[in-house]
Amino acid sequence: MIKWKFLNCICIFAAAIFILWVGCNEQPVDTEKADGSDSIASIEAPSNSQATLEEPTTESIVTESSVVESEYYPITEGQRYLGVYVQGPEETDVLADSINTLAWFDRFDQTSDYKISLCLDDNKYIAFITLQPTDWDLKLVSDGYYDDLIIEYFKKLSSDNRANTELFVRLAHEMEMRPSYKSGWYSWQTDDAHAYVNAWVHIVNLGREYAPNVKWVWSPNRADEYTTKYYPGDEYVDYVGLTLNNTLDSRESFQQFYENEGQRDYLEAYNKPIIFGEIAEHSTSDEVRNEYIQSVFDYLGTYDKCIGFIFLNQDLESARQYKFTDCELILDTFIENARDYICAK
Repeated sequence: MIKWKFLNCICIFAAAIFILWVGCNEQPVDTEKADGSDSIASIEAPSNSQATLEEPTTESIVTESSVVESEYYPITEGQRYLGVYVQGPEETDVLADSINTLAWFDRFDQTSDYKISLCLDDNKYIAFITLQPTDWDLKLVSDGYYDDLIIEYFKKLSSDNRANTELFVRLAHEMEMRPSYKSGWYSWQTDDAHAYVNAWVHIVNLGREYAPNVKWVWSPNRADEYTTKYYPGDEYVDYVGLTLNNTLDSRESFQQFYENEGQRDYLEAYNKPIIFGEIAEHSTSDEVRNEYIQSVFDYLGTYDKCIGFIFLNQDLESARQYKFTDCELILDTFIENARDYICAK
């Protein structure tokens, strides 16, 4: 009897040892859910353990070769700038890459986004924008009434990599009133030169803050004793210019037109580099127009105080037809001279 009890104890003990051995060597069970999704166990890290570092993803890896420094496109001393006003950039096709500057008229509330992108994103041309505060009260401008629109416009000119590209802005041009004018043709033309100067200074201050890549062009219609009071001051002007659209229908040369009545002397007295923001010739004779355009290049090609000029190439009204690209004779003269002008140092 004792013998059987002894054997029974040995069997029970052996069975217990076997069960413990199986439990210690059991393989983990795959716990796939019935719906096919994986069950993920949550493991709490010990309180004294260090935080684990995630492996960097391809998006977060920055190598030396992946860092591309944005190029800078300044308006440089010694470079000449030649442009044409266009309504659509496709108009430049006939110019056969003879210009390096694209010009157009803009308003703070009506922007030419495609042309801006062509110049400031693609860097195909230097931008020359004649910026018009159309129908704005100059006193309200200086009081900040239009600041939201002004700032929004400037941010377009300097967003992202655009800030690395400098451009010309010809602000509120042809602002003067003179005794020979019966009335002005722009809303900002005024006898109140003080209001004009205050508005100019306010806009330029905003521009210097939100679009420091802008170079400011002050450009009256003529340079004489009637325009000096509209000059905002050297601190607020980078370049000076004029509108020189000749409507006399005569064989007067560009030199005669520019130097007439002392315009050259008045303009040079500001001691700023000159860029003519608008040049055009109206005549019923293509021959006369061609001679005039040739005289522009002949004169400005040797005028070292001038860094560039912009041609107006559109018909403003029936009595003033300034478009020249539709005349093969004039277009050939322009292209031939334009390339020489830009390349000359």
